[in-house]
Amino acid sequence: MEETLHFHQWIKQQEHRTIYAIVDPYSEECPLNAFYDCDGLDAAPLLTLEQLTNPEDGPWLLPTNEQFLLWWEQNTHSHCGILISTDQPVQTFRRHFASLYQAILLGELVFLPFYRPEYLFSLLLKLHPDERDTLLSGNSVLLRSNECWHGYISNTLTLQQEKNTPWWRIKEHHLDNNPNVPLLAHNVESWLWQYQPNLMIKLLEDSPASFSEVFSNHFYTTSKPTPLAEKVVTAALKTLFSNAVTQHPEVHHIIDSLKDEELLFALRKTFNQIQGYA
Repeated sequence: MEETLHFHQWIKQQEHRTIYAIVDPYSEECPLNAFYDCDGLDAAPLLTLEQLTNPEDGPWLLPTNEQFLLWWEQNTHSHCGILISTDQPVQTFRRHFASLYQAILLGELVFLPFYRPEYLFSLLLKLHPDERDTLLSGNSVLLRSNECWHGYISNTLTLQQEKNTPWWRIKEHHLDNNPNVPLLAHNVESWLWQYQPNLMIKLLEDSPASFSEVFSNHFYTTSKPTPLAEKVVTAALKTLFSNAVTQHPEVHHIIDSLKDEELLFALRKTFNQIQGYA
């Protein structure tokens, strides 16, 4: 069930529940700094080493306090993540939301940035009621989108048989007709941090611009009709290296061979084969 409501109205409704924030640690709102400034305790990465090579680079789970919630309400601070209230044991709650970090799309694993409010708002609008219950699994979520607070509640605890592997399937009606470029940029950036960390460290040292911004610019500059995997890989290579790299005959051949490959396969194939050309 969804309702548009005031921030303090939602907080009051959670009187006998525990409220957590799940945040993007690299958000420009600097939620981790704010959390510690508010005397927050027990902040930790949501994911484990088994789920992400560098779990500190993924979303963080923050047990909120009154001072931090006051900070969250102000200005654009809530853009950094989502609030979730629960009456479940913390390990049950944590395991469920950690299991959503990766999802299955057309047989391939993709990253699901459910903790980004604009993405989650868009997704929840597309889900059937039973899918929304499964996603939220008996918890209540508050997020801010389009300058309004939106609350969602699930009254059904849906325990998956096995949550050590991705289980959430992205279906056709969950997607927009047009590519979700911010989501693509996030997925590619996360994949690169996991499998090509040296390249990402060098990028940070060489350029202050955000990966998402540069990637999106390169993605949109391709005017001719191009298969999605080819377009994404080209934008990623231009972001990490330069336009000239993609024009190298061998690299151009690799990109051209991707055609309609699944995205994660295309990334793996490309970065395995470009050694010596970039």
